[in-house]
Amino acid sequence: MVGFPFLSVLMGIPTVVSGLTMIFMEKDLSTKWIDTSMLLWVLMNLGWILFEEMEMTYALEASKAMFFLSLICLGMAKYHSDGWHEVAAKFRRIRRLSKT
Repeated sequence: MVGFPFLSVLMGIPTVVSGLTMIFMEKDLSTKWIDTSMLLWVLMNLGWILFEEMEMTYALEASKAMFFLSLICLGMAKYHSDGWHEVAAKFRRIRRLSKT
């Protein structure tokens, strides 16, 4: 939301809460890793907003860490599944597209 960085961060709070909820609702370990990766991606974007719009320099370093942690989580999801195809199938958007 250009010009309203506080509103952007405020709207991110329900997204983070729903991401945390998804992690704890899942029973499959590889799906938990995927949900954790998606939550880290959201947190990375929020940190980027804080850096660019509110000039919080430490938020850029935190965003970089969240990016690499999300990649590690995807690697862990692959480790706990049968391969990248299964990992990709567990993403909610891809799952919806594959049903059509």
